Amino acid sequence: MRRRGTLCLIAAASLLAGCGGSSSRPLAAGLPAVVVSSPEAPGWVRLLRSAGYAAHTGDLAALLGRASGVVPGDVSLSRSDRSRVVHWVARGGRLATANDELLHDLGIDRSGPTSGAAVAMQGLRQPAEWAAPLVVRPLVGSKLIPLARLVPGRGIVMAGAPSGSGRVVAFAVDPLGGGRAGYELLPEDASLVGAWLRAPPGPTARGAEIFVDPGGLRSGLASDPTRIAGALAAAGARVAEIAGWNYDFND
Repeated sequence: MRRRGTLCLIAAASLLAGCGGSSSRPLAAGLPAVVVSSPEAPGWVRLLRSAGYAAHTGDLAALLGRASGVVPGDVSLSRSDRSRVVHWVARGGRLATANDELLHDLGIDRSGPTSGAAVAMQGLRQPAEWAAPLVVRPLVGSKLIPLARLVPGRGIVMAGAPSGSGRVVAFAVDPLGGGRAGYELLPEDASLVGAWLRAPPGPTARGAEIFVDPGGLRSGLASDPTRIAGALAAAGARVAEIAGWNYDFND
């Protein structure tokens, strides 16, 4: 009896330890989206921040502890890594990716190649024309919610999809591939990704620095620093620093 009781205690302790494991911890919501480190990662961070969302780079472990993130198309993931990401999404993680293998594991595949030169996209009144035609393999999946389609042809190049308790934003073309900044092919991608990921808002600029060349001002104003400061104040400026260099201004 004593041995059986000891075994039961050990089993109970093991179960409790399993319940407190990383797979059952709630995902950290309200924190910046994590972009998995890669050559493209800084571009993704800039892109999301430009749309007003908070994001920063991090490793795969950091992504799996957050509620939302991006796996860039140029990230190399092992089969085990991909399995962990799929499990994370199923638990409620929200992911954006152009990574082919990862999308396949999430149940999103590609059709045959087709050429496109423009897209119709949520958030745009008119199709966005590309600088040059591009060969694309459109997305295929039973649960896809199209966010951008080729024009003509209607092939899906960006889509959202539910996956378990989470959601995925999938790309048929890597927005930052080929040295792109991220907006050239899909101008609204940052806004759509941020909204689908429910990424928190990032810092917001409340002011701006304006540099004025006095030589470009109207006659009578160029050589009068007091009037320049007054004009800036009338326009809403709170601080005006007037410095002179080639004129008769006094520093």
